[in-house]
Amino acid sequence: MSRILLPTLPRAFDPEAAARLAERFAERDAACRAFAASADGAALLGALGGHSPYLADLAVRKPCPAPLAGTWTGGGLRCGSGAARPG
Repeated sequence: MSRILLPTLPRAFDPEAAARLAERFAERDAACRAFAASADGAALLGALGGHSPYLADLAVRKPCPAPLAGTWTGGGLRCGSGAARPG
């Protein structure tokens, strides 16, 4: 996978909040658990959870189908077969 731009993601400002998000995300299902355990997943969840309670909650409530399966490619976050592109 490793197409997420890992060096560009901010490190968690609040590591404890980032860890809570990873735990909550991994509780959803096996695919979410595998994503949270991967280097890309840990980096992305750390950036979300360690900076924004709103985005952390959103990631748990409305994860992409097959969590963030396509990864960030610089032009949009590809989720499953579709892509979310900036407006």
